[in-house]
Formats: sequence, structure tokens, C-alpha cells
Amino acid sequence: MCAVVVSNPVTELMRRRKVPPLPRNYELFYEAVIGSNSRLSSELAALGIQPMQAQLDALFEKYMGELRRNRQIDKAHNNLSAELAALLNLLGREKEELENHGASLTDLRKTLVANDDKSLMQVAQAIADIKTVTEKTLAANGNVMAEAENKSASLQEMRRKLNEYKRLAYIDSLTGLFNRRAFDDRIASAFAKYRKLGGCALILADIDHFKRFNDTYGHPVGDKVLTAVGQSLAKFAGRNIFVARPGGEEFALIAENMSAEEAARLAELVRQEVASINFEIKGGGKIDPVTISLGVSMADDALDGVEFYQNSDMALYASKSGGRNRTTVFSLELRGALSNNRVMYTKAI
Repeated sequence: MCAVVVSNPVTELMRRRKVPPLPRNYELFYEAVIGSNSRLSSELAALGIQPMQAQLDALFEKYMGELRRNRQIDKAHNNLSAELAALLNLLGREKEELENHGASLTDLRKTLVANDDKSLMQVAQAIADIKTVTEKTLAANGNVMAEAENKSASLQEMRRKLNEYKRLAYIDSLTGLFNRRAFDDRIASAFAKYRKLGGCALILADIDHFKRFNDTYGHPVGDKVLTAVGQSLAKFAGRNIFVARPGGEEFALIAENMSAEEAARLAELVRQEVASINFEIKGGGKIDPVTISLGVSMADDALDGVEFYQNSDMALYASKSGGRNRTTVFSLELRGALSNNRVMYTKAI
């Protein structure tokens, strides 16, 4: 029995450019294929056929290194916050114990002072001295705790700013949806969780003839179309539905705790929602109807996250080649049909 292999856009481009199939190279070319970073795409194209690995690594560090460093900083900050919280808790317990100890010494000294026995008076003085030391320790403890609390407040503010920066780094500025980086993180975690359990769908949607909108009405109108489609898809976002714009005119929904049939119905609702939008331009004119094509696949039909995406991409291609403005659910039969017409599929991507 022979295995059927259908290339996805990223691996096909890497093959044509004779680039080693390393994970970091795949990440670079994925960014270039979806077109979310035009500067990276231009610099990658300028390297030509069979670029040196050192050149690819330099681009990776330039464009992808910052994101990884931010994640490391975020992780280190979370660990530091947890350690500081534990320290504050420890200092708080120590302060309480010292206060209780000081109170006990005070009560004992009062009892001894009430007695006329000189030896007991000496003991009382010793207790008073011990209480003085305890109070100094308590004061020092209070200073340390106050300083730690100030540092904690500063760290919390830093954490708030980091969280806001992280949120902005994961949001598409045009549509307000999650961007490609957020999508990559979410699909990886969703696939890891549901690959054996099942019940997780990836729906890819692509605006039909989007280039024609840009060419006919101009890029400002094209941006309005992207924004309107994004707003339509955002209506479906919820606890178990993640909505993103990975790049260009492509959108994605990751639906968890959902069967294949439910995912197909969801995709159809999304398609109908977009088709119902009325677009108007200045002067009262209207543009051509905007429609989307969709492809659906399930996590348990894939061996890894890349194939999960590839399966939905193949289903999306089937919707495009089948007339557009429709939904196609991935199946092994579809994979076989595309493998028999591999040239057409790779040309389309």
C-alpha cells in the first residue's frame, strides 16, 4: 500500500526553492505564504533559489526571534511573580508569629513584675530586653515586607503592560481578530488536546475573488471588505470557538467540543452570514456581492498540526475549484482525488 502525499503551499514553496525542511525554515516560509509580513516576504524572495541556511537563520532571528524572546520574558516574569507572592506570604506569617511572641512576652513580664521577688524582677528585665529585640526584628520585618510589597506592585504593573503588549502582538490591527501568531499557538494546543479524543474542527475561509475587489475598487475598499467579513466572523467567537485572520483574505475558526456535522453546519452559518452583508461605497454605489469559500477538517483525521491545517486547506481548495461560495468537508476520498491531480492543486496554491 503506497502513501498518498499532497503538498501544502508552504512545503511546496520550500521544495521549489530547495530549502531544507527545518522547523524554523517552515515558520519563515509559512509567514511568507500567508503574506502577513510583506517585508519578510520581500527579503525572503530576494534570497532566490537554494539560499544559504545562515541567511535564513538571520531572517528568522530578525522577524521571529523577538516573539520568542517575549515569550521567554513573559514566562520568567510569571515565575518571578509567583516567587515574590510566596515570599510575601512567608513574611506575613513570620510577622504574625513575632507579634504573637511579643504579646506573650508582655503578658509574662507583667506577671513577674507584680511579684516582689528580686530574682523574678531580673527575669522580668531579661524578658523586657528580649521583647525589645523582638520589636526591632518585627520592625525590620515590616520594612522588608513593605519594600517587597512595593516591588510586587511594580511587578504587577509591569505584568499588566506585558499582558497588554502580548494582547496587541496577537491581534490583527485591521479586523480586531486574533492574528497568525495567535492562530499558530491555538491550533497547536487544540490539536495536542483533541488529536486522540476527537471533537475539534478547523474551518478555513477565504474571500472569493478578493484580488478583483482590490483591482476594481481599490485597496481601501478591499480593507473595508476584510473588516466587514472579520466583524461577521467575530459574531461566532465564543468559549469554544476561536476566530482569527491568519493573513491576507484567509480567515480561520477553531471549534472545540464539536462533531464534524456540527462543524459543517457552523461553516454554513458563517458562509450565509457573510453572503448577507450589503456593502456600499461612497456615492451610494454598491460593489459586487462578497462571498467566501470554506474548508472543514477534524483534528483526529490528521497526524500532526501541519496535516490538520493541510486537510482544511485541501477542503477549501475543493470549494474554490467547485464553484466557490460553498463549504467542503475533508475526507480521505478528497485527499485521493487531489493526489490524482497534484499539478492542478500545487498550481492553485
